[in-house]
Amino acid sequence: MSRLNPGSPLKLQQTDLLDSPFGKSSEDGGVTGEGYANYMKAKGELDEVVKDLDVKLNRVLAKQEYEYLKGYNVYVRQKEKELKATIQQLSERFNNQGTKEKKILSLQQAIKAIRDEQIIMDRDNVQLREKVKKAKRELGEAHQEREFYEKKTKDVKKKNQLLKVAILRLQNEVETLKAKVGVSGEGGDAKTDGEKS
Repeated sequence: MSRLNPGSPLKLQQTDLLDSPFGKSSEDGGVTGEGYANYMKAKGELDEVVKDLDVKLNRVLAKQEYEYLKGYNVYVRQKEKELKATIQQLSERFNNQGTKEKKILSLQQAIKAIRDEQIIMDRDNVQLREKVKKAKRELGEAHQEREFYEKKTKDVKKKNQLLKVAILRLQNEVETLKAKVGVSGEGGDAKTDGEKS
């Protein structure tokens, strides 16, 4: 998506690089061509997929958290109503009987049951938070991995460009040496011809 700017360390030198598999170097030092366009398209698609996954993950997590809290609040209200009804029933029953110990025991049992349920709900809440943290950590690792591969791709591209420049220089030197050998070889043949005559 983004083009290489002139100040970029990956700027291609026009004098050193003639043609690359990614395309020809442009006036501003950027690279144009089908291979580079495919690379940028794939990079853009990868970025869009990662962004889309990030947005979807956040939506799912927010929805799950909202639904969990909503359900938890409904559950607590229901238990509060049941507890009040139980307390009222026990109060009426024990007022008629006049035994405070039975009333206290029943209330303690009801409170203990509610506390046990609350502990279970709190454990579930902690597990949900751990799952959210794990999902965020995995997303962060995916981002780091993507950045690592992007950096590797840039490094390989730069090395390829340097190798191509070196190959071009070697080819020029070989051609120069061939030309020199061809000139000196022709002169040597002329001497042998002169010696024969």
